[in-house]
Amino acid sequence: MGIAVTYPLCGVLIDAFGWEAAFYVPGLLCLLWCVWWWFCAFDAPSKHPRISKEELTYLEHSVVISKRKVSAEIHSNVEI
Repeated sequence: MGIAVTYPLCGVLIDAFGWEAAFYVPGLLCLLWCVWWWFCAFDAPSKHPRISKEELTYLEHSVVISKRKVSAEIHSNVEI
């Protein structure tokens, strides 16, 4: 997706502002994305500071069920 957006954007930037803009603007966009990701992404739902208790309970319950289902499917497909 990044290439599909960046190539046309760089063409417009080079035409309007010169070739240097093709490096600075995508670089700035990447830095902004990284900062946003740093503050909004967490390793686990339990570590997220703005999640409600109901949502956390739902997610933890769903993940356990999903893990059990996958584990059961893996074990049922294994032939001895």
